Amino acid sequence: MSDTQYYAASYPWIYEGNTQWIVDHQQDMNIKYVIHTGDIVDNAEQEYQWDNAEKAMKTLDDSKIPYGVLAGNHDVSHQSGDYSHYYAHYGEDRFAVQPTYGGSYKNNRGHYDLISAGGVDFIIVYMGWGVTDEDIDWVNQVVADHPDRKAILAFHEYMLVSNNRAPIADKIFERVVVPNKNVIMTLSGHYHDAETLVDKLDDNGDGVADREVYQILADYQGAEEGGLGYIRLMQFDIQNNQVHMKTYSPYLNDYNYYDPAANPNKDEYDMNVDLGAMNKEVATDYFGVKVYSDQLIGQVDHAASGKTASVVWNGLASDRYYQWYVKAEDANSGSVLSDIWGFATGTLDSGTSNPGTPNPGSANPGGSTGQNGSVLIVTAGKDGTYAPGGDDLKAAIAKAAGGVVEIKLNPGSGDGSSYKLKLDGAGIRAGKQEGITLKISTPQGTIEVPAGAIPASAVQGAASVTLSFELKSDRQGQGALLQTMGADAAFKATGQTFELNLTATTGTDSTAIHAFEQPITVRRTLTADQLAGVDKELAGVYYVNGSKLEYVGGKIAGNDLVFTTKHFSSFALLEYRKQFADMNGNWANDYVQKLAAKHIVTGVTDTSYAPSLSVTRADFATMIVRALGYDQPQSTSKFTDVAASAYYAGYVSKAAEMGLIQGDGARFRPQDKISREEAIVILVRAYESASKTTISPSTGTQPFADLNKAAAWSAASIGKGQALGLIGGKSGNLFDPKGQLTRAEIAKMVYQLLNTKLEA
Repeated sequence: MSDTQYYAASYPWIYEGNTQWIVDHQQDMNIKYVIHTGDIVDNAEQEYQWDNAEKAMKTLDDSKIPYGVLAGNHDVSHQSGDYSHYYAHYGEDRFAVQPTYGGSYKNNRGHYDLISAGGVDFIIVYMGWGVTDEDIDWVNQVVADHPDRKAILAFHEYMLVSNNRAPIADKIFERVVVPNKNVIMTLSGHYHDAETLVDKLDDNGDGVADREVYQILADYQGAEEGGLGYIRLMQFDIQNNQVHMKTYSPYLNDYNYYDPAANPNKDEYDMNVDLGAMNKEVATDYFGVKVYSDQLIGQVDHAASGKTASVVWNGLASDRYYQWYVKAEDANSGSVLSDIWGFATGTLDSGTSNPGTPNPGSANPGGSTGQNGSVLIVTAGKDGTYAPGGDDLKAAIAKAAGGVVEIKLNPGSGDGSSYKLKLDGAGIRAGKQEGITLKISTPQGTIEVPAGAIPASAVQGAASVTLSFELKSDRQGQGALLQTMGADAAFKATGQTFELNLTATTGTDSTAIHAFEQPITVRRTLTADQLAGVDKELAGVYYVNGSKLEYVGGKIAGNDLVFTTKHFSSFALLEYRKQFADMNGNWANDYVQKLAAKHIVTGVTDTSYAPSLSVTRADFATMIVRALGYDQPQSTSKFTDVAASAYYAGYVSKAAEMGLIQGDGARFRPQDKISREEAIVILVRAYESASKTTISPSTGTQPFADLNKAAAWSAASIGKGQALGLIGGKSGNLFDPKGQLTRAEIAKMVYQLLNTKLEA
C-alpha cells in the first residue's frame, strides 16, 4: 500500500478496513508480509491523522502480521524535512520486536526486513523521503551483505508518471540495482498513477539478459475518497518463477481501478522473476531436521474454486498438540503445500451439561432467560432474536428495585454489533403503569427507556414491541454518510454509526415508533482504539436525517459515548473541525473551534467569525442556553421587545425561565451590546444552575482594582467569577465592568464555563 494520507486525514474507515481485510484473509490468502511506501498521513503536524493511521496499522501489530513502512514527504515537516513526528510513531522501537526486523538506519529512516516464505528468502529494504548519497550507500551495503536473498527495494519517490525514473532513482538504479544481482523489484508511490518499468540486465557480461528488474509505481490517492481503498497484491508462484500482480479494493470489493480493456497490464500483470533457491553458506554447531508425517487425514475431490473444502479428523486424544497441512493438486500435475498449522485438544469433561429449562411463558425458542431479581439475562434464540417471555418480564417488574428492570443481552459467540429484542406487549404496558425504566444492557453499551418515553397509544393492544439496534463501524454505512456530509469539509467521520428502531406489532400489522415522549439515554462503550481516533472536544452525535445532519450532542465520559434522543433513527459520531478564515492565527481560535464543534457559536457568515465584533445581549443568552444543552427551546417570551419570530426568542425565554436573565422590567433590550459585568452575572448564574451549587466570592485572589466601578448587583458575581476562573482582568488588575465584550472574548468565557462545570 502507499499514500494513505487522505484516509488518515478524512476517511479513516477505509484505512482501517484495508488492514482489517488483510487480517481477515491472512490465512486463506497466505499473506506473509505488508509493505507501505510512505505518506502515511497528509500533514505530519496534525496529531489526529497519526492517531487514525495508528488505529489502522495497529490491526497488523495485534495480529502479528509483519510489515514495514517508510516516510513520505507528507510524513515529515514540509519546509524543514523534520522527521520527529515520524520517529515518534514509526521509529525503530516500534519494529524491533518483529522477528522479521533486520536492522535500522537512523531510527528507521531506513531499515530492512528478512522474510522467508514458500522456500524463498527475501530482503525488503526501505529508505524514507529525502534520499542522500549516504542513504544510497547504506541501502547498497545492506543488499550486498545479503546476496542469498531476493531483494525488493522500497522508496517513496522512484518512478514518474511518464514511466521513467526520477533523477534520484537513476542514482539508486546505477549504484544499487545494477551491481546487486539479487535485486528483483523496486516499489514506490508519491505520484498519482500506476506504472511499471522493466529493465533487463546482463549480470555476467555475455550479452544475454540474466534478470528482469520491475520498477513499480502504484498510487491511487487521486481517486475519490482518497483512493477508494485500492491496494496491490503480489502473489508469488514459486514453481513457475512468476509474480502475479493484482489491484484490489477491500472497500469496494472490486479488482482493478483502471479499465483493463482501455489500460491493459496497468493494474494486473505477471512478472518473470527467478524465485529459485540461491546458494547459502551456513556457520553453525547444530543442524536439526523435523520430518512431518504424510498420514492422510481426509481428501476432497473436485473442490470448486473459491469454495471451502473440509474434512473431519477423528480419533484424536485429549491434551495433545496436533499439526496439519494441506496439499492442493490440479488436473495438470500442479501442486502446492500450505503452511503447517497446529492446535491443542482440550481436557475431556466427565460431568454432565445442563442447558437449562426455559421458564413457562418463554417466547425465546432456542434461547434462554435467567432471572436475578429485577435483572433478566437473555440469550438469543435460533433466529437471533432475544425474547424474554411475558412471565419473565412481569416477574422482574414486580421485583424492580428503584423502578429499573435491567435486561442483559448475552451475545454468545456473535460479534455483538447488532441486537433484536422482542418484548411482550402486556409486559411493556405493565411496566409503564408501574413507572418502570427499562435498561437494556449489552457488552457494547446500554439503552435506558423511561416508563413515560413510549407513547401509550403506540403500545395499546400491541402483542409485542421489538427494539433493534445496530452498532456500525469501519466501512458499514459510511458511503451513505459521506453523501450526507456532502461538501462540508469541516465534518470528519469517526467510523461509528448507530441504527436504532422500535416497532409495535399487533396481529400481522407492525408500526414503527419514531418519536418518544421522554428522552431515551444511549450509552455506547468505545474501545481504546476507537477512543484514540476521536477528539473528544470536537466530536458529537448527529442525527442522519435523510440528506442532512442534525446535531444531537452527547459527550464522551470515560470510555462511554453518552447521548439522549427523543426519536429513533440513524446516528453518527462525527468530528466537526470548523475553521473560520478570519480566525487563523487568532488567540481565540481553539475556543471558537471547540464551541463551533458543539454548535454553541456560529459564524456571521459560513467563512467568517468576526472575532472583534461586540456581542449583543440576545446572542449571549443564545450561546449560554446552547452551552447548557438546550437546542432550539420552545418557550414564550415574557419580554415585550422580543419578537416571537426572532431566532433568539426561545433562547431568551429559556434563559429567563432558568433565572439567568431578568431584563429591565418588561424589556430585555436584545440588541444592546452586553457589558462585561452583565456577562459575568449570567455566567455565574449558569454555573450555579448547572452544578446546583452556590459559589462564594474569591478570598484568595486580589480583587480587581476597579471593582468600585461595578454596579452593586454585579459585584458579588464578579468575585465569584474570579474564584471560578471564568474571567480574567485586563492590565493593571482592572476588570472594566462597563466595557463591551468581543466575540473572541465571549468564546473563551463560555468555554471556561463548560469546562469549569464539568470539573465541579
